[in-house]
Amino acid sequence: AGGLQAPRCLLHAQGLELAHPRTGQPLRLEAAVPEDLRAFFVAAGVRVPEGPIGSGDAP
Repeated sequence: AGGLQAPRCLLHAQGLELAHPRTGQPLRLEAAVPEDLRAFFVAAGVRVPEGPIGSGDAP
C-alpha cells in the first residue's frame, strides 16, 4: 500500500551491556546507526538517533 520499502529488516542494537564471562565486570558494546538505516530514517522524515535512545530501565 505504497510507502517506503526497506532494503532489509531494519533492526539495530545500538548498545549491549552484559557481564564479562571471565571477570563478571560489566562489558558495554556500542555501534553507530548503520548508513543504510540512517538513509532510511532520513527518507522517512524521522530524526536519526545520535545517542542512547533510552536508559533501559523504564517501568
